[in-house]
Amino acid sequence: MITGSPVTVYAESGFQNTSRFHEDGGVLIDFDNQIFWKKCTVGQDIVNNKCAGFPSMMGFQRALDLAQDTKEWRLPTNEEYQSIKICRHPTNGQASQTLDRCSGDFLIPTVNEFFGWILPVKYWGYEGHGNSFTFSFYSGNFAITPDTEKHLVLLVKDFIKK
Repeated sequence: MITGSPVTVYAESGFQNTSRFHEDGGVLIDFDNQIFWKKCTVGQDIVNNKCAGFPSMMGFQRALDLAQDTKEWRLPTNEEYQSIKICRHPTNGQASQTLDRCSGDFLIPTVNEFFGWILPVKYWGYEGHGNSFTFSFYSGNFAITPDTEKHLVLLVKDFIKK
């Protein structure tokens, strides 16, 4: 459990693509990836159209079980996480959207403004076949992470069951 005051990561407004995302209550519709993102991190609830409360930290197996128990929702892939990351220049504020690490002149990871509630920490992801990882919204990178570590969880579901 995270204690203390809730924090949010800076959300980059220069890349709002209204044709890509649409908010519908507790979900964000991502037309490019053809998925729905749960608006809040697992453990939070929607209050006055905002995520409230403290997100739940958990090990990978618990996160995977929680997603599989829903029969619809799943953990995001690295490509899905990368698609909402934007790399920002530290001094002039220019932004670049990339599926790679934030590097060169664009070192500071941010997120698309539709995801402004995401915390600057690690979230569990899954590529299938036992390939778990974490994606850090602090560094903008993914890493192979021991399954016993505790991290936050976002959930997605496909438009059409794969």
